[in-house]
Amino acid sequence: VALAAGAILLSPATERDKRSKHHASGEQISLLVETMMRKKRWLTKSGMLVHLAAELSYSPATIRKLCSGERRPSAEAAIKLLELGKEAGLDRKWGNALLAATHHFDDQQIIHELDAVF
Repeated sequence: VALAAGAILLSPATERDKRSKHHASGEQISLLVETMMRKKRWLTKSGMLVHLAAELSYSPATIRKLCSGERRPSAEAAIKLLELGKEAGLDRKWGNALLAATHHFDDQQIIHELDAVF
């Protein structure tokens, strides 16, 4: 799209540019929230976010940012999310995707943490 006044060329952003910085971890955390809501039969997402915030010692607003991929969890929070995921019935494959997406752990650390939880 070219603007006539300044002849500035604006190109559409690519799909990758539209994604948040921590999109991959946000997807995994959102999956955890949805799974926990079904398992614990929470009626509202906001209630689940408050519960998860208490579990992680984060604010509900921070949990929303984690889900949207605006922020990534700390390494300690990632381990707690891994434990919550196991309790909710998520599998090791999900845990691997979560830990890899946070970029806090190398391959050996991921294997160690997964072995400790799953």
